[in-house]
Amino acid sequence: MRGARPAATLLYPVYASIQAIERPSHRDNKQWLSYWILYSFISLFEITFWIFLQWYVLLPAFNGATFVYENYMRDYRKLTGLLNDLRKMIPGEG
Repeated sequence: MRGARPAATLLYPVYASIQAIERPSHRDNKQWLSYWILYSFISLFEITFWIFLQWYVLLPAFNGATFVYENYMRDYRKLTGLLNDLRKMIPGEG
């Protein structure tokens, strides 16, 4: 699924941007320039946030790894256990 994101967020906009540039009318230019500006800001935020998140989880002073595990992963583990219990109840699965 990771490959679908660049296809959706880059390939079509690149194609549409080229089409907009090649047309005599500049009507579409504002749309695609706006798109690329927004895409750039989102990308910069994502990169910055990801770096911050990695340090937050890594450094013991923040206790981030424990926080993430206790508040998110532990619930996922409980859900996985519940799904496994339900799967055992299905004839031929348990």
